[in-house]
Amino acid sequence: RFCFFRPLPPPSSTMKLALFAALAGSAAAFAPATSVTKSSALASTPYNPEFGGEDFDPMGFSKMHEIKGAFPNMFPHPQFLEEAEIKHGRMSMLAWTGVWATEGLGWHFPGAPVADDWATALPVWAREDPGGFGLILAFIMI
Repeated sequence: RFCFFRPLPPPSSTMKLALFAALAGSAAAFAPATSVTKSSALASTPYNPEFGGEDFDPMGFSKMHEIKGAFPNMFPHPQFLEEAEIKHGRMSMLAWTGVWATEGLGWHFPGAPVADDWATALPVWAREDPGGFGLILAFIMI
C-alpha cells in the first residue's frame, strides 16, 4: 500500500559522521583567523631603489597640480592621473581583445558588415549601418 507520509528510516552512523563533518567545517569558517607573521625577501626590498625610493616621474607631472599662479583645476591631481591610466589600460586591453576576436578567430556579430581590414572596419560600419553605429555612439556618450 502506498503512503505519502511514510516514516523516514533511522539515520545511519555514516550519515551522522558526514553531517558532523559538514557542521564542523562550516563552524571553522567563522572561527577567528590566527595571526601568522610571514617574512619574505620582497618585504626587505625598498620601494623603487633605482630612483631613491621615489616614483619615476622625470617630467614632474605628479607635482604640476601644486604650481602656484596657475588656473584653478588646470592640472589634474595625481590620483586622477593614476585612475585614468588604469582606465585607459583596461580599455586598450578590451579593444585588443575585440581586434583579436574578429581578425584572429573570425568572430563577427550576425548582420554586421565585414571589412577587409580591422583598421577600416569602423568607417565601413558607419557607412553601411548608420542606425546601429549611432546607437553604439549614443550608448558610449551616456
